Amino acid sequence: MYRSRSTSLAIICTAFLGCSAGETYTADIAIWGSSVCGVTAAVGAARSKPGTTVVWVVNGTRTGGMTSGGLGGVDISMAVGGLAQELFGPFNRSVEPHVAEAAILTLLATENATVTLGGNAVAVASVAVSNKTISSFETVSGDVFKAHTFIDCSYEGELLLLSGTKYNVGREARSHYSEVQAGSDSTAFDTPSEKPSLFRPDVSPFVDSSNTTLLPTVEYFNGTDTGGEADSRVMSYCFRMCLTNNASNRVAITAPEGYTKEHLALLMRELASEAQNGMDVTMGSLFLIRPLPNQKIDLNSGQWTATGERGGFAPFSTDFPFLQKDYPTASWQRRQEIFSEHV
Repeated sequence: MYRSRSTSLAIICTAFLGCSAGETYTADIAIWGSSVCGVTAAVGAARSKPGTTVVWVVNGTRTGGMTSGGLGGVDISMAVGGLAQELFGPFNRSVEPHVAEAAILTLLATENATVTLGGNAVAVASVAVSNKTISSFETVSGDVFKAHTFIDCSYEGELLLLSGTKYNVGREARSHYSEVQAGSDSTAFDTPSEKPSLFRPDVSPFVDSSNTTLLPTVEYFNGTDTGGEADSRVMSYCFRMCLTNNASNRVAITAPEGYTKEHLALLMRELASEAQNGMDVTMGSLFLIRPLPNQKIDLNSGQWTATGERGGFAPFSTDFPFLQKDYPTASWQRRQEIFSEHV
């Protein structure tokens, strides 16, 4: 453990970074999860009652989650205030990931908060519950965190999942709560703001014309879904990528181990179909690109969502459909596998 010479911020390393494990930490408030919500929760708690002890346990190698890991362009139409404005205001909603992380650490340094750093594989192993109240949790590296109040700021919601809290994954049928936009989509799906992103009829999910074997990673096909049905599926995932055209600052994008074109056959068929049907297939039409300082961009999936037009025409770009289906309730080992497969 070391304390910054110029601030009151304490950082505790875990075994993932080569430091000791199996420690027990006690605080008034324990926060789990690397997202930027953890930052605002820690700072807000420390400011609301001076003397409150807060420990923020980061399940990743970076403080700030997506904000410090690639998401550099903030939606312009979003109203930002409070701690979010304090954090992002100086950047005019466009910030390089490493600059965002530095700002997060600076904000934390103004408070008496403790941050525990782990790695991508660090997760919650178990949660202790007494009288329907969480009393502590233990990480897979053996550290135990005890507190009066626990805040789950992870993307996975591990504290809630392992505490026995009831939850649902996916979407309910329209009939369940009488919600007209609930349930699965269909070709009849329509709202004032968008239409579903659907593959064209000539984009087959099957390996060949026999229509018997689905392509790799495609795990489900239902040509009879009329919409509004319940299922356990969640939206596909993608990486927010910070890219540059500055040759002196570039890292080569190479094919991952085990890569084959067959894994992206559905994407290639989609692009061919869209081109044949008049779409100008370019970086600008496939991706949502936001400029960042110093010759960098934030590349996101789905340019069509930002055009203001009604109708989605690219079902996926940087997304990896179907592969994410196990993630919400998977073990931390399986989540790490899914993460690696997206890379």
